[in-house]
Amino acid sequence: MQTSLLSVDLKPGDSVTVPKSAFNMVQHYAVYLGYDYEGTHWMIENVAGRGVVLTRAVDFFTANPSVNKVVPFGGTNEERRLIVQKALYSVGQPYNLINYNCEHFATGLQTGKARSRQVEVAFIAAALLLVIGLAFRE
Repeated sequence: MQTSLLSVDLKPGDSVTVPKSAFNMVQHYAVYLGYDYEGTHWMIENVAGRGVVLTRAVDFFTANPSVNKVVPFGGTNEERRLIVQKALYSVGQPYNLINYNCEHFATGLQTGKARSRQVEVAFIAAALLLVIGLAFRE
């Protein structure tokens, strides 16, 4: 779905998932932080080759006009404030595809447990292919 910041009712701590590849095989995750005293809305994301960075929401949605999913954060306003604080302290953390990618970062902020289903599914698929390959080898 085509989107803009104005068409998505985001609150600080909400996670946004956008397609990163054809057929939505790979997703990219970012977290909305809110807006500053000048009215600039901010996202935070973990980007390959750059690590955890702040991104103006207008730039994020210009680069990613289709949103697959918004996962609202279900906590209190105080918990939202703490997520924003934790996110800001994370700026500069290095990206790691297997151990600390954008999905690990977003789920870690929202749930306290960094997890990437995409990595888990990839490992399961690789293991199945290995088992199938070994079975047909004999």
